[in-house]
Amino acid sequence: YNGHRVVYTAPSINGITVSASYTPTQSQSNIESGSRTANNFSDTNHQETIEVGASWSGEFEGLTVTASVGSKNGNGIAAWPDGNDLSVLSGVIQLSQGDWTIGYMVYENGDSYGQSTDSTKAASSGWGTAATYDIGNITVGAGYVYQEAVNGETYNTSTGDDSPSQVRSSNVTMIGIAYALGGGVNTYVQLSDYDNND
Repeated sequence: YNGHRVVYTAPSINGITVSASYTPTQSQSNIESGSRTANNFSDTNHQETIEVGASWSGEFEGLTVTASVGSKNGNGIAAWPDGNDLSVLSGVIQLSQGDWTIGYMVYENGDSYGQSTDSTKAASSGWGTAATYDIGNITVGAGYVYQEAVNGETYNTSTGDDSPSQVRSSNVTMIGIAYALGGGVNTYVQLSDYDNND
């Protein structure tokens, strides 16, 4: 993001924190001069976005829990009157006990980057999970991320792809090991395996 934004964060109560923000446009000053690229288009698809998020941190049944949910909604721009409004939902949870930490995240973009006149709607969603275990100065971890998308009619036509309804998916499997050298210096090695189905 590279534009103007108003953010309000309420005081934390019982470990619960709520924040909200309003972004008039998604460019530096106005939509027409925006240099931000969204979904392979040369301009921005949404404006007047409102983001709301809530998080909670605390103890539950011997676990340290941090959970967050968020939404982002915005209007289309005048230059693209048939573009769908922005509607994004996401959630994250992290559980820790002793040397173990496990996390999970999920997001749903729906047809935010499609057009209302599309007979085949755009779609985008995904999820990921990861776990780490600390052994002294050494941390080992593994993770998996999966996402899938449907181009929809308008975006598929603009990119010249072969099918607006084909579900295109990708996943990444990761394993790694890190070592804390001390003095704030860390080093790590990670192996990632990418699998794309398009």
